Amino acid sequence: MKKLISDLVIEKHKITAFPSADLSDYLNEPLFIESEDVDFSNVPADIACLPFVYNLAPVVWRLGGQWSEENLSQEASENLELARQGMQNLWKEYQWIGSIQGQKKATKPTGEHSALLFSGGLDSTFSAMQLIDKKPVLVTIHGGRDLQLQDESAWQAVETATEKFASAHSLEKIQIRSNFTKALTENAYELCPNLPASWWAAIQHGMGLAGVAAPAIYSAGCSELYISATHTTGHQAGWGSHPTLDGVLDWSAAKANHFGYDHDRTQKILALKTLAEQKQVEIPELIVCTRRNRSGNCMRCPKCLRTMGSVLANNLEPKQFGFEISKSEAEAHLREYVPGKIKVTDNEVFAWGSISKHAQAAMENNPSNFIKWLAKLDLNKKPSLFERLVGRK
Repeated sequence: MKKLISDLVIEKHKITAFPSADLSDYLNEPLFIESEDVDFSNVPADIACLPFVYNLAPVVWRLGGQWSEENLSQEASENLELARQGMQNLWKEYQWIGSIQGQKKATKPTGEHSALLFSGGLDSTFSAMQLIDKKPVLVTIHGGRDLQLQDESAWQAVETATEKFASAHSLEKIQIRSNFTKALTENAYELCPNLPASWWAAIQHGMGLAGVAAPAIYSAGCSELYISATHTTGHQAGWGSHPTLDGVLDWSAAKANHFGYDHDRTQKILALKTLAEQKQVEIPELIVCTRRNRSGNCMRCPKCLRTMGSVLANNLEPKQFGFEISKSEAEAHLREYVPGKIKVTDNEVFAWGSISKHAQAAMENNPSNFIKWLAKLDLNKKPSLFERLVGRK
């Protein structure tokens, strides 16, 4: 039986897991998490190992065979079988046949608080507003593919947004740094050739983020971790965060909750406005840009364009949601950029198809030329010359 971890070192503000020789081809350095906001000293080993286990589980599943982790609890290892089945259902074209066996007795919860992975984007801000009465601890994680360790300007933008939101609603917050994406080698990425998105997006991020957060939320007395849904009911393509993947994780001391899967992004925009009005607070400014090294949202990357599309489908002002552009300017901007200047993928087709359906429903009360254009938008259909010319206006 092969081993996952050769050594697990727990320090006051850092946990480091050293991979076994059996995984040396798939990690180029020990995996660590660190935080000045958390004292990890009393974190039990069955929880301290989770950043490593949850990030490497998909690698092990693909490699096959039986693997052991002496620090992992039996309960968490049994629960991993549910996540493995979820991965198999999401990505049927690959075999996920490895297994991980734990040996320890699971640690019980230390409190009943909740925590929420928070980045300041639409999904996590919607979740935070929905859960505001539960007073969730906001957990920001630095080191993902979209918020990398070396990208200090991006990190600062997220932390500024987090601080603003936490202060406005009297919430606690925790910052974590980790090399959980940087440590993986190309050999790991090659385990699933021809993925429609990166290993991070398609496979790793849901379970990986949950694992990185687990020791910190234990120290904060949290027994539930909310992970915001990217997609919604009806999305058929595989994705690395899903109710049947990270949504089933349970390591006894806490469990994960895949939150917001019943709302698409256009519904989340409207919900933010409604919740802000009900609670008599400002609509939170969103940080959705994938080019966070710039000042503010760039309004040209796919996430910016999709979010503006959802705002306009609701007949709302982009400036209320963090876009320095008027409604009329945003309408002209989307006509110019969509679909001609974005890469048409399954995720983009699904996202814009959802926005288009909302525009179709909105036509009865808002039959503007832009809403009519948005209602007819189909990324699978190449626009005609006339449509391209109209789109430039």
